Amino acid sequence: MRGKKFSYELTQSEKNELIRRRIYYQLNGGVLGSMQEIPRTTDIIIVEINFVYEKSQFDQAKAQAAFQKQIAFAERIYGVIEIKFYNTWTAGTGDWETRIIKEGKKSDQVNVFLSVRKQKDALSAIDATIDTKTGEISTHE
Repeated sequence: MRGKKFSYELTQSEKNELIRRRIYYQLNGGVLGSMQEIPRTTDIIIVEINFVYEKSQFDQAKAQAAFQKQIAFAERIYGVIEIKFYNTWTAGTGDWETRIIKEGKKSDQVNVFLSVRKQKDALSAIDATIDTKTGEISTHE
């Protein structure tokens, strides 16, 4: 027999790195073979999102229709890592310059303001893009 038998306990930072790599692999289309490589948890993370739509521009049905594609995309991507969303829709108002929701905000939820603003002679809205190499989501005007 060559060598000795020994055990090595991973540090917390090493465990966190393996979790990060697993999530990155799954988000980029990887499928874990037997699912025995990782323990399955039954804990599902639920994020409560309050979509505050500009009441002078949208009604609830129009706001839901306008942003349905982005919401479905987020649900599909985050569903891989067992993050689910509970969405509420609230009519409200906000200020583009200060980035403050003036009416309709709920303090116990993540608030997202949906609006279209006039910028000189064009329309501008906040949108998101995903870097296909890193999986990072970034927002821009």
